[in-house]
Amino acid sequence: MINSCDNYLDTYRFGEEGGAQARSCLCFGEHTQFHTGVPMTRDEIFAKVVEIVKPYVKNEDALAAVADDTNILEDLKVNSARLVDIILNFEDEFDIEVEDEDADAVNTVGDAVALIQEKLS
Repeated sequence: MINSCDNYLDTYRFGEEGGAQARSCLCFGEHTQFHTGVPMTRDEIFAKVVEIVKPYVKNEDALAAVADDTNILEDLKVNSARLVDIILNFEDEFDIEVEDEDADAVNTVGDAVALIQEKLS
């Protein structure tokens, strides 16, 4: 197993009978991205979106019942200025670039998931 990190790139190789699987990990402080070459499922993206939004949520009850149609600003009571931070976190975590027009269209958790799915495909 190779495990080297210089705060920019960490590479792991896992040997398995009959083959090996490689995974790279980009390390940026507290944010870590894993790229396995295997597309994330919608449920995985949804869970990661909720994890990213969670620190900014003021309505914990709405967070406990979060769904695709949960409005980030109105239901979760996220401050609109913090939505920019959330979008930046999406870019970092999923290694994507979100244009202003796309960011403006993110109103619900489902909107965020759909945008990230589109950018990852």
